[in-house]
Amino acid sequence: MSKLVGALLLLGLLAGQGSSLLPAKPQLRLGLRQRARVVLADPPAASGRGKYERCKSPSCRRKAGADGFCAEHSVAAGRGAVAVGAVAMDLTAPPATVVEPEAAPEPVTARPASMDARHAQRDEPAHIAPTPRGHAEAEDELDGAVGEGEGDMGEVSAAATDAEVQGTDMELFFLGTGSCLPTVVRGVACTVVRMDGSFWMFDAGEGTQIQLQRSIVRPGAIDRIFVTHLHGDHAYGLPGVLCLIGNARSPNDPPVELYGPAGLRLFVRTALAISRARAIPHYRVHELHQIPFLHADFSREPTPVRVTCPPHAPHEQPGDDIFPEKVTLADGSEALQWRLIDEPEVAVRAAPVQHTVPCVGYVVRESDRPGRLRIDDVLPRLEENRELLREEGVRDPRSLLKRIKALMPGETFPLPDGTEICAEEALEPMQRGRKVVILGDTCDASACAHLATNADVVVHEATNTYMREFDGPDERGFDRATYLHGHSTPLVAAQFAARVNARALMLTHFSQRHPPGSSRGVRRIEGSARRELPNECAVIAAHDLSRAFVSRSKVGPALQFFAAPKEPDASAFDEAESALIVMTPEEKAVARQRGQSRGQLVPRMRAPPRGPRAGGGRGGRAFVSRGSGP
Repeated sequence: MSKLVGALLLLGLLAGQGSSLLPAKPQLRLGLRQRARVVLADPPAASGRGKYERCKSPSCRRKAGADGFCAEHSVAAGRGAVAVGAVAMDLTAPPATVVEPEAAPEPVTARPASMDARHAQRDEPAHIAPTPRGHAEAEDELDGAVGEGEGDMGEVSAAATDAEVQGTDMELFFLGTGSCLPTVVRGVACTVVRMDGSFWMFDAGEGTQIQLQRSIVRPGAIDRIFVTHLHGDHAYGLPGVLCLIGNARSPNDPPVELYGPAGLRLFVRTALAISRARAIPHYRVHELHQIPFLHADFSREPTPVRVTCPPHAPHEQPGDDIFPEKVTLADGSEALQWRLIDEPEVAVRAAPVQHTVPCVGYVVRESDRPGRLRIDDVLPRLEENRELLREEGVRDPRSLLKRIKALMPGETFPLPDGTEICAEEALEPMQRGRKVVILGDTCDASACAHLATNADVVVHEATNTYMREFDGPDERGFDRATYLHGHSTPLVAAQFAARVNARALMLTHFSQRHPPGSSRGVRRIEGSARRELPNECAVIAAHDLSRAFVSRSKVGPALQFFAAPKEPDASAFDEAESALIVMTPEEKAVARQRGQSRGQLVPRMRAPPRGPRAGGGRGGRAFVSRGSGP
């Protein structure tokens, strides 16, 4: 017993003095009070910011430095004076050092900022500023950029992100960027435009409900839906989207406005009536009639469907039948357009484009805004007349600034001393409204060019991209086959963007043979389009759940592009097999000779585990046993 008591006492002594008797182990984790401090070497002088100014990054709540970002984000992104347009980059700021408690400072290498907008650090925008370069240089740059971490937008609200993008309240969301049918890595056509607090949807292919719930777009805030044509990959998701909107809206909310070719009203009304849908919002369908079929030289015009349209649904309100109007162009030729929306802040027009069915493209044009008031020039003149204005009953000259701001071109504001303030000297030049062009499937959008001139952003399809190793040496034959099917290559999209003098080209509606995680596919899609465009025009191949802000400024890049939260991993695909999903018999024979085909080319997927519990997860399966057990 005495030995046992002695042993316990010895253990207690060791426990109390363990820190001095046992060898010290390195501390692997710092406590909350010992968290490492990040300090800038030679910090810049204070810029007058508030004491508690937060970092501009939406997901960061740390204190901002002189550049508007906390030390961590400023260092991690290699932030410097990043150029816009032709201005050179200045990344010569002093390097940062990380100082830990009771440790010597160690240099931290700042990651250089990438000019590729698809690879932004976390949720910070990358400025799209193309520089003069050849096609080979562009491919080399994309080779180094593809594979870097994509930006993680997380649950950042649109209002929070607007704080970073000064002067912009127009945003593009790409919910689906594929064609034909949705896959696990790319949905079909759907683009959403945010105008202030309202969301406008362009096309709603199958699976759009899922993409909506994966994005930050609020279904209840979708006020208008525009359909370019009635192919399934652009319209099959519309009934489901209406049900999703209905679950998020109040019965007292204004109706959802739908615009599309003739037949859209029949499609929506029939789908909702047969399915006995109840959770739908109030809506109106406005049909565009007399859309010309521009592909008649290469295919037969679709026969009109003769079906008795069901009566009005309880939630449907009468819509308009919109007919085209002819406009005379500068060269004396005539063009067609449909006038859809005319509001003080925005206007929407439609024009025909060439496809295998009647199809239109939409142009959203923001109204011009008056220039800013030159308060530094106006206020001193008002102060000189303070006493005279007081005699006229104006106690504070600043109260007149609003009236001066409202001056129209050519108008003047008289002052008591006999002088006048004219609008031209009091206001900056008028700000030209932004223009966004969203085209449907097309092999030739020239009939829409008169509306798309000087567009800030053109969203154009690029269904097929030529790949010599898979498509053979006949590039002209490949381009002609794409044209006959009513679709475009990146080259065709670039030629249209150059014709209308666009500032940015967003490519979308890709064939499912181009996975979004394939560096080779993305590089070739963007590279083939960039060769035909001036260096000032940005070219971006969109992928699902990516987003872009449209800048109001006409100087510098037109877009600030954000990557999706997570881009699909290309390692899940065999590159040879994912290059062609569906092949003709001749193509299969050629591929078999190369040893690259095992029938239909589909991504290799790991088989689910076998066993009695194999069917529990998503995509699992269950085996039905013949025995008397489970």
